[in-house]
Amino acid sequence: MNAIFHDFIGCFMEIYVDDIVIKFQSYDEHLEHLRRSFLTMQQFDLKVKPLKCAFGVSAGKFLEFLVHNKGIEVDKNKAKAIMEAKPPTTKKELQKLLESFNFLRTFISNLAGSVQVFSQLLKLKDHDTFVWEASHQKAFYEIKGYLATAPVLMPSIKNKPLKLYISAAEGSIGGLLAQDNAQGNEQIVYYLSRLLTPCERKYTLIEKICLALYFSVIKLRHYILPVLIELSALEISLTPWTLLFDGSRTQEVPGCGIIIISPKGLSTELFFQFDFPCTNNQAGYEAVVIGLAILRDIEAREVKVIGDSNLVINHLVGTFKCYSKDLAHYYMAAVQLIQNFDNVTVKHVSRSMNTEANSLAQASIGLKLSPKMIHKIITVQKRLLPSIRRRGLGLEVFNSNFTGEESDDEPENDWRTPIISFLKRPHHRTSRKVRRRAITMSSWEMNYTRKALKMTYF
Repeated sequence: MNAIFHDFIGCFMEIYVDDIVIKFQSYDEHLEHLRRSFLTMQQFDLKVKPLKCAFGVSAGKFLEFLVHNKGIEVDKNKAKAIMEAKPPTTKKELQKLLESFNFLRTFISNLAGSVQVFSQLLKLKDHDTFVWEASHQKAFYEIKGYLATAPVLMPSIKNKPLKLYISAAEGSIGGLLAQDNAQGNEQIVYYLSRLLTPCERKYTLIEKICLALYFSVIKLRHYILPVLIELSALEISLTPWTLLFDGSRTQEVPGCGIIIISPKGLSTELFFQFDFPCTNNQAGYEAVVIGLAILRDIEAREVKVIGDSNLVINHLVGTFKCYSKDLAHYYMAAVQLIQNFDNVTVKHVSRSMNTEANSLAQASIGLKLSPKMIHKIITVQKRLLPSIRRRGLGLEVFNSNFTGEESDDEPENDWRTPIISFLKRPHHRTSRKVRRRAITMSSWEMNYTRKALKMTYF
């Protein structure tokens, strides 16, 4: 049948096995469609039974569904039988009930997720006891309630953009195909869903989203292929990893506290005590660099950094420029780490809003613990060297926001200017202080010798 009426299917005819529906907008158009259909039937010697035919109707049943000019809806008799159905008492009755639900799956959002609760009952053996619990009854009522207000599905309109919505849950994925009707209102075309296999349940959220997209496109390809496709960016809003940090120091020892919160809300608290001298701002930068390095190693893609250090936050967002020679290496280390992520949001909060990270920082240096942390087991990690000592920082430390010439954006007394001039022309007369600082800076960065610096600037 599909081969015989190939040129008509999708234009004015729909076929399922040996059932045929011929669509029309006006009676003159209907007569023309009938003429072309009958000529094709005559050509291939097909016969129809007059008693099973209906011409010029505006509504009718087709494949147990009610079809009319507004769309396709559930047959009232079919829905009534399900609405009046009693809870099953045996596995066989449950199977028949699920067959009725499955017949109407295109009208029910995420049916696979709704019936997932019945899966254990379907695994019962003949000698096992069938127990209908409250969770089963709740899912049964929810499906009934949805069928009571089942939507009218809209047939897709040719040469009009389609909208595909996808979703992923812990145990199921689903999709919704929609399109704007003649009045400009969005209307449902098709619902689809399925359960995830045990292996697929281990997927990350983004992998489940991709699987839902693939599943939806494959299942709905007969809708998508004949129509005009408008591609638009699909923005998936995922919960980012959150990094809360704070640095602290006393006259004896500095330290920092870090809290890393996963997209699922799992919190990890880390304490670090530094066995080297540093300022409060350097301790704050240490916390940022350590936290970003951890997030990079676990392959986080979206990160939100929160802290109460006004200087560090404003450096990272670009409000303040970093001219301090003591913080330049830390700043570039943080900038280089940020480039490893797809999206990084940096937010400044008041100290009262960052109490947890502040408590960790104070605990790392032996100050009084907050009441929430008194009953916690604290393991403080000690760091003997700054984080930037172990990082291969590039020469951006020296030439970041620096072109070698004075500009309106740079102060004339930039500490980097005489160092760079000496490294470019080491034989020129230079003060002993600048020479000592340049040599110290060059030896401190083990990966970049003076020769490498001279090659860069010549």
